[in-house]
Amino acid sequence: MKTYGVKLSLLALWVMTLAACQVTPEQGSAGVAQNQTNVSRLDSTSWHVKGIDGNDIIFNAMITIAFNGGQVSGVAGCNSYSGSLAPSDGDVMFNQISSTRRACEPALMDQEQTFLHTMAAIESYRIEQDTKLMLFDVEGNLRVRATLNEGEENAQAGRVPQDAVASQESVFHCDESIVMRVKFVGPETITMQFEESGESSILSRVRSASGARYQNARYEFWNRGEEARLTDEGQEFHCQRHH
Repeated sequence: MKTYGVKLSLLALWVMTLAACQVTPEQGSAGVAQNQTNVSRLDSTSWHVKGIDGNDIIFNAMITIAFNGGQVSGVAGCNSYSGSLAPSDGDVMFNQISSTRRACEPALMDQEQTFLHTMAAIESYRIEQDTKLMLFDVEGNLRVRATLNEGEENAQAGRVPQDAVASQESVFHCDESIVMRVKFVGPETITMQFEESGESSILSRVRSASGARYQNARYEFWNRGEEARLTDEGQEFHCQRHH
């Protein structure tokens, strides 16, 4: 009877030990950054998309995501897009995503539509190693992979806002009625701030035969040397760099 009692006690101890070792993935990853819906950490950062739904980006296409002041914008491969960040208690991260409507190669357009539809389904994110952005849908599936734009990694180490790493700022006067400040905040991204209204917008670079051209859903900014052109919902303004 004593031997039986000892064996029973050992069996109970073994079961308790086994149960203690079996934790859920969420419990076991307590030391790892969890998916987040609070988007404050993303403010003033920009990213290059590397994969969508497990597939790498085709044609070395440029797909970017930039965050600034509650807004999201970038280039979807062919067209520029923009939208707003949703409240943190919602089912999605992004609201009212819209894009320009320029035609490109069919495969590039298909990838662009996939990306835009995927962005509309994003519910949370995770940042890994301060340089990798993962976007997840409401079911926890990884939908988008992106890396921090070059030139921002040193700033991220100290959580310096993206604009702080931009040493170059230019002031443009457009048709004697608009004064705006342009900062280069990444290899493919600028911010424009209008002095009169204080409005700030993020624009992403798009392919151009000459000069540098940047777009979002509302504005287009083209620059070559001292000359520039601002387009605001179809209305053009000719600009000159002010020294």
